[in-house]
Amino acid sequence: MKSKEFKSWGKIEKAITRFKKKQLLELIKKLYHLSSANQLFFQSFLSKQEDKLKPYKKIIQDSIHPYLEDNEPLNIENAQNAITNYKLATNDTLGQFELLCFFVECGINFISSYSFHENDYFEAIFVAFEDAVNIAIERPENEQKRLQKRLYELIDSASYTGYGFQSELDIVYKRHFD
Repeated sequence: MKSKEFKSWGKIEKAITRFKKKQLLELIKKLYHLSSANQLFFQSFLSKQEDKLKPYKKIIQDSIHPYLEDNEPLNIENAQNAITNYKLATNDTLGQFELLCFFVECGINFISSYSFHENDYFEAIFVAFEDAVNIAIERPENEQKRLQKRLYELIDSASYTGYGFQSELDIVYKRHFD
């Protein structure tokens, strides 16, 4: 039977505020060792390294551009979670923009490599592209041009995908920038 005592964050927060420093560190240590996702979260949250994106890019690439010849699974949700987890760990909007663009880039490459045409996959790429566009339009004007260039490069790279895919990306882009 599940305990109802700690079902809300407020109750958990109240209990944790009573912890002594050593207890809190032990809890954090347990959370860290609980999963590789938690380890990556803490590493990203605490890191001052320039390239925090690298492990997230690997997750994205492995998830949405698997090698089908090796029976690697396609996992869109895992790639999307990597972007969400990065955002939660770092609050780095430009890094999130880059991960979204990388998601789109990997998706375009996968579509081109395998002639892969599945609506859910296309939709996930369109959503990531639109999210990247929304970040770009919120940035200061002096940054927008660089971000627009990155977005347009993605559209250009989609020229061999077929099924109107490139046109759809272009429509999203022009809705916001032209």
